[in-house]
Amino acid sequence: MKIFIKVFIVIYAFYFTQTIFAEQDSDLKIEVDSLIKYGREHNKEQILRRSAKLKAIEKQEILENNKITSEVPIVANVFLRFGIGSYIQGDFIGGMIGTSGDLLAAGIIYIPLVSGYSFDAITKSLSIGIGVFVINTLFMVIKPILYANIKNQELSNMLFSDEKITFLFTPYQRPHDLLNKQEGGIISGIRFRF
Repeated sequence: MKIFIKVFIVIYAFYFTQTIFAEQDSDLKIEVDSLIKYGREHNKEQILRRSAKLKAIEKQEILENNKITSEVPIVANVFLRFGIGSYIQGDFIGGMIGTSGDLLAAGIIYIPLVSGYSFDAITKSLSIGIGVFVINTLFMVIKPILYANIKNQELSNMLFSDEKITFLFTPYQRPHDLLNKQEGGIISGIRFRF
């Protein structure tokens, strides 16, 4: 009976400590998640500090939950126009470029039509306006994808900054400097990046 009680106490103590640590990890995970949601740029230092205490699986879950997607912004940019999808995504520069491109294309098409220009001038302005419209549409499809990739990579770097620092040594050779009139030969060395 004494052995049973001792085993029970050990199992209970183990379970109790696991529960306490799991709750602390869960609280920290929730805290990092909320810091990311309420301003990842403003809270970068706090995210770096707190995410260092998380396990890799928890960091991966946070990363998956906070990834920026590009599907909805692309659809909004193509069908609603004026960079609305980029604004929804949080990319105000992309949104302003999309808005400017649509306004420019509309102006190039509309102004000659209402001003009474000749048929040739109207045809040229329509061609240019449609070209600007197509280029702007392509931009508004590509820009949300690029923005999402950049922001997701930044988030990944913030969360996993403490993981591994790798050094890459690259040998290189370059011809001697001809502008300084040095004798021929090759300069070699090692570059390293981390």
